[in-house]
Amino acid sequence: AAAHSRGHQPRARAQFFPTNKLKIEPWLINGWQSYARFNSHPGFGGQILWQPTGSFKLVLNSYLVGQDRIDLVGPPSRRVLEENRQSDTPLLLAVCDRLLDRGRASEALDIWNRLAETHRIPFAARSSTLPSSLTNGAFTVAPTSQGLDWRLPEVDGISAASEESPGGLRLTFSGRQPERCEVLVQYVPVQENRKYRLRFLYRTSGIASGTGLTWRIADTNSGRSLGEGRDLSAAGEIQDQVSFATPAGCRLVRLSLVYQRSLGTTRIAGFIVLRSIDMELAN
Repeated sequence: AAAHSRGHQPRARAQFFPTNKLKIEPWLINGWQSYARFNSHPGFGGQILWQPTGSFKLVLNSYLVGQDRIDLVGPPSRRVLEENRQSDTPLLLAVCDRLLDRGRASEALDIWNRLAETHRIPFAARSSTLPSSLTNGAFTVAPTSQGLDWRLPEVDGISAASEESPGGLRLTFSGRQPERCEVLVQYVPVQENRKYRLRFLYRTSGIASGTGLTWRIADTNSGRSLGEGRDLSAAGEIQDQVSFATPAGCRLVRLSLVYQRSLGTTRIAGFIVLRSIDMELAN
């Protein structure tokens, strides 16, 4: 985990002056400064100071902790959020990604919503109580593969492109993609013990029915599958849906478009266009 902060002093440091206006200072930081609690684990950081004139000074401080402790990122992340600097947005989104990967939905949601509310990301705040839980369901913004937005895994043989007039996302299969792969993923906040309905508008070309392209929904806590749609194939644009129910304790689901070659078929070579996707409470 990484965080930017102010007001800490390093345990050990060295100073380098490439020019008389630039200073580079690497630090070795103690465990308290890195982790906000006493421990024996060191961290690393540094400062870059550039002063081109007597009236202008640019100072950049950074702290990189030396242990994979996602449970300790809360306090430094909140401090960075309070600074409200656009330059910190990539760092905060990276922390959000780590939290989502570990199933820490509420902490990830706090970071995402604060970034949305301060207009540092081109998306709205998300909540399991909103009519729609999905982010960027109409693909008005190209998937960023960060936070609660759509993720496009890098898969050989599959490419993605934005559609225009009307908008959407086109996913093209070359026929050389793996026999099983995830094509599109989004983490979605949900309420426990509720029924949901995933609705989507799509069309395909060159993809026959029963060839293994489908939606899957899984509980991030247990990894258990909560629902799976029928194979996707439609020469003309149609709307379809997948229903599922969340178990007790489920606060986050992983929605994924998955390709798994069906027995007796060759790998698909064609494309699917997704126009809009929505997830809502079924009642």
